[in-house]
Amino acid sequence: MPHMRVYLDYCVNQANAGKVLQSLRDGNPELSAQLQGLQEDPSARNLDLSSYLLVPMQRLTRYPLLIRQILQYTDPPTPTPDLSMAPRLTLSLPTEHAERESIANSLACAGRILEEVNETIRDREGQERLVR
Repeated sequence: MPHMRVYLDYCVNQANAGKVLQSLRDGNPELSAQLQGLQEDPSARNLDLSSYLLVPMQRLTRYPLLIRQILQYTDPPTPTPDLSMAPRLTLSLPTEHAERESIANSLACAGRILEEVNETIRDREGQERLVR
């Protein structure tokens, strides 16, 4: 999953991106003024660029919550009646059980991804503390 690696790298380096942005602002008043002007644009909803840098990480933390809600509102499988004497029909639609299982698998996957990102961020922060 190459796209996951890019996302992981972004989330891990997001804190550094905020520091770099602040450093650039401090050292370049023209850039700072331009960013302030962009923030005041109505389409920016009065959010600073640093707020937009946080969006991918915030979104990642919300996926498990969203999927958990979807699972909660997905109907549990209904009991299967005994159709041993009925003619057999084959449908290509997923069963209720398969639907819930798919959602549960998605929840587990989102949780693993979030944990991997958080663990990598903790490792990176630990390395930075050792360097300091």
